[in-house]
Amino acid sequence: MLQDLLDFSCFTSDRSTVVVGEWDIGKSPDCNDFFCAPPTQAIKVETVIVHPGYEQKIFRHDIALIMLKDEIKYSVTAAPICLNDKPEIVSRQQLLDVPLVSLEHCERIFGETVPVHEGQLCAGGEEGKDACSGFGGAPLLLMRNNVYVQVGIVSFGSENCGSEGVPSVYTNIAHYHDWIVSNSPRY
Repeated sequence: MLQDLLDFSCFTSDRSTVVVGEWDIGKSPDCNDFFCAPPTQAIKVETVIVHPGYEQKIFRHDIALIMLKDEIKYSVTAAPICLNDKPEIVSRQQLLDVPLVSLEHCERIFGETVPVHEGQLCAGGEEGKDACSGFGGAPLLLMRNNVYVQVGIVSFGSENCGSEGVPSVYTNIAHYHDWIVSNSPRY
């Protein structure tokens, strides 16, 4: 059994399999002019552990762990990622495809409809660059000491996806690190 992080707002009970290593659902296998990826892995879900404080309407504690029935076979398209346990990164810009922005900025944009809180972080807000509809559950990564670290999970965004000054909201991994570790299987 291995874990995967999930933005729980996009999980439905009829999804009982996780596909690992998929890049482009329109191609099988995923190939370009230089490389063909190994086949994807369809692994049955054993159980889902939803954060006990999850509130779907306001995206509070929008995180769950998925326990898989079989182990993931690691390859160039399926590899473990380090989890962020250092909350200080939330206040700085990082070398990312989208910049991190302050919770205060996010609160000004979303606060009247959905409260933004310390369990979240915000990124994006550049014209034409954002995690849009269909990206729920996708990771937000940063490079720290030449190692990728997962700092967030796409939670929600604006209907005006990719608009200047309008970021998306992510579940903050550092905020949930202890919960993730305490609810993960021991090996």
